Amino acid sequence: MDIDTKNYSWMKRGSYRNFAEYVLSTTGQKPEDIVNSGKVHYDCPGIVRAAGMITEAVKKGRHIEVVADYDADGIGSAAQMHLILKKLAAKGYRITIPKRMLDGYGINGRIISDMPDGSFLITIDNGIAANGPISEAKERGMDVLVLDHHLRNGSLPPADLIIDPEDSPEGWTCPHYCGAGLTYKLAEALFPGETGFLDALSCFAAISTIADAVPVLGDNRNIIRRGINNMNVRRCTEGLGAILNYLQQERNLEHIGIGEIGFKIAPMINAPGRLSDDGGIKILNTFFQKGEKACAYAKEIYELNEERKKLVADAQEKVEKGSCEGGFLHKGKVIFLYMPEFQEGLCGILAGKLSESDMRPAFVMTKDIHGNIKGSARSQFGVNVFELLQAASSHLIRFGGHAPAAGFSFEEKDLEAVYRALETAAPDQVQGDGNMYYDLDVLPMAVQAVHTGMAQIGVYGAGFPEPVLKVSGAVEDAQAIGENGEHLSFRMAGVRYIAFYQYPHYESLGCPQRMTVYGTVGTNWHKGRAYVQVNVSDIEV
Repeated sequence: MDIDTKNYSWMKRGSYRNFAEYVLSTTGQKPEDIVNSGKVHYDCPGIVRAAGMITEAVKKGRHIEVVADYDADGIGSAAQMHLILKKLAAKGYRITIPKRMLDGYGINGRIISDMPDGSFLITIDNGIAANGPISEAKERGMDVLVLDHHLRNGSLPPADLIIDPEDSPEGWTCPHYCGAGLTYKLAEALFPGETGFLDALSCFAAISTIADAVPVLGDNRNIIRRGINNMNVRRCTEGLGAILNYLQQERNLEHIGIGEIGFKIAPMINAPGRLSDDGGIKILNTFFQKGEKACAYAKEIYELNEERKKLVADAQEKVEKGSCEGGFLHKGKVIFLYMPEFQEGLCGILAGKLSESDMRPAFVMTKDIHGNIKGSARSQFGVNVFELLQAASSHLIRFGGHAPAAGFSFEEKDLEAVYRALETAAPDQVQGDGNMYYDLDVLPMAVQAVHTGMAQIGVYGAGFPEPVLKVSGAVEDAQAIGENGEHLSFRMAGVRYIAFYQYPHYESLGCPQRMTVYGTVGTNWHKGRAYVQVNVSDIEV
């Protein structure tokens, strides 16, 4: 993160004085309680019943249809369900991934029409708002199980069993599983004690949990830790292993942690589903390839992600220059961007980047294959985009999601009306207060001790971010690094600090021998060894 210190001041957040107090204030738990979260029993209402429904359907030889989503959570759920049904020796089952451009998010009438009457239907990472399609499924004699973590849009669909801890959290010890997390809990209920099988599934569940930005506390922490441990020793499907090996080769993925999943692995898994109608099923198939074919698929997926990154960067640059390719751009209380030729699957990524850089909700749209406007919303600073869309619902064909992220569609004639409704509903103060915040003042010689405490917990992310440190002291061994010498590397009290893209800023400050820096401390791996490293966000004299 590059900070323009002319526009931001750094302020201390909270009254905590040390890492333990930061943990307690942020999570409501002591560090030792988080470390011991693996010893807690987690109640998941309905999971045992769902396991019984699936087992019974397999025994009766019923056709089982699984409908997931085309993002990392949906694909991680689908991969686990394939392995679960295969292990149960299900004779007839099919995994269906909607086509992003043709179908959009979730199950619909077209997908239902392709299923045999009397099927056993399972929706994962979707279904809570699919009243029409699920009603149609019931009319055709299907039993329906919904595993979802989104919010209902009106009344609940007439499924036989709905498991959605976000919508109905009563009785859940950990109510914030993503779709793949729920699938993993289903596998635990079906195959208790089968460690090797659950290890392979945990890799998909961990990736999805991080990619979907659900809180990383409680049982989600256990899923992430187990998955990370298994990925690092390649205790996973051969196809996923090929993806990890290719990233190791091309992006120096020596060790897998939270950051590597969030910034390297999950975007690569998401890329195919963002760029093509059949991308979701393509990445799902990649997970189960073997040998040279697995390596070839991994290379193709990597190249798709590189293409995705370029398209988003080009679009962001145009928007920053005020261009929207013959569409509609307005920056008021919300960013409202319509680019009719933009790639539909990239709207969410671009919305996230614009929301982060402009510090307000962003709604990014394009024209879909049906001639309607379709888009994604992302928010910062706690603004609930799902609630904003509810305020515009009279103009929308369809919408769904949750507080930080949502999808929606409407007819082109309603473009101005939707914008006005969103702009009116948005709170007046959504752009932050002009400050950046740090959490802990730390002496240079105490950074390693903070790292030790952080490493014991090991999992950070949504709901429990890494603390931002303020460290002041003497600078040693300062030098420019990187292909173009744009990055700054230095040491304080023997700990290495890396400030990406900030060597020119360091020079502009006169190459000071003492500095105050803001950043997060973590572990860097090099040639099989782990080193403490502070990733610097900003430097001051």
